[in-house]
Amino acid sequence: MSVESSPDDIEYLNLGFQKLTIFPEISRMTYLKKIYCSNNQLYFLPELPYTLEILVCCRNFLIKLPSLPPCLIKLDCGKNLLENLPPLPNHLEYLNCSDNNIQEIPQLPLSLKHLYCSGNNYNSFVMNLLSLDSPLFNYNKMELMELPELPPNLKSLVCSGNKIEKLPILPPKIEHLDCSSNTNLKKLPPLPPSLRYLNCSNNDLTELPPFPPNIQEVYCFQNRLSGILPELPLSLSIIRFDSKDNCFIYRNQFISHIRSVHEKLKKFRFLFYCLRFKTRFRDWLWDKIRRPKIEAQYHPTRVIELLENGVDLEDLEVALDS
Repeated sequence: MSVESSPDDIEYLNLGFQKLTIFPEISRMTYLKKIYCSNNQLYFLPELPYTLEILVCCRNFLIKLPSLPPCLIKLDCGKNLLENLPPLPNHLEYLNCSDNNIQEIPQLPLSLKHLYCSGNNYNSFVMNLLSLDSPLFNYNKMELMELPELPPNLKSLVCSGNKIEKLPILPPKIEHLDCSSNTNLKKLPPLPPSLRYLNCSNNDLTELPPFPPNIQEVYCFQNRLSGILPELPLSLSIIRFDSKDNCFIYRNQFISHIRSVHEKLKKFRFLFYCLRFKTRFRDWLWDKIRRPKIEAQYHPTRVIELLENGVDLEDLEVALDS
């Protein structure tokens, strides 16, 4: 169904892979909640519906975005020619602006949980698609050198492949951090306890901060690390770093798996032998422990001894069992 023949009250519009150079007219569609227009040849987008919640416009030639509606919760505008972003809505939770030409990211809303802004120093993806005579071929090359203050609910931050020199304070709920290939980055901020994944490879780091107690994967190769790492927590599954020409891969998860298998084998072996020698064990238990105990407890000499000591016949059974 074409856009022209679509009803006015549709909520979902998919225009991906249509080789569009001009976005169709959608001003009459005032109920739109989702727009997907990736993998086209668009330079501009029209005014967006007020009701829009999801906008995926990656892999185009966009040089500017329109004003973003207040209901927007997801924006994916990666792999374009954007030099800046409009003010971000207060309810935005997901932002992907990777592989653009963005020099500065606007203030991030408190609601944001996932931020992907890698590769904002040279957009090779788009430049490979543009022809030499394109008016955008010689567009200004910008570099992302710093990040704004990060919102407290952020869980994922991917800012690799930029020129960032210093990371802001990491929020307390962050779980995934990829700041690799920022060759000017010389130091990391303190890592929150919530962090599970860290990739800080291909930077200019000389040391690492203490690892959080629950971190699982660390990649820190191609830095200037002295070779002395922080204490490795038990939760760590993989750590990869280089010391001169040596690469060390630590796989605690594999060791834990082997130990788990070993414990299961021990339990299986115990059960197997218990079942195999059950009869022999039962006979041994009877001959060596139970029968001697019963014979000693109910032997006639003990009955005579109890009667001689004044135990009544009515109380004899209780006395034998005591």
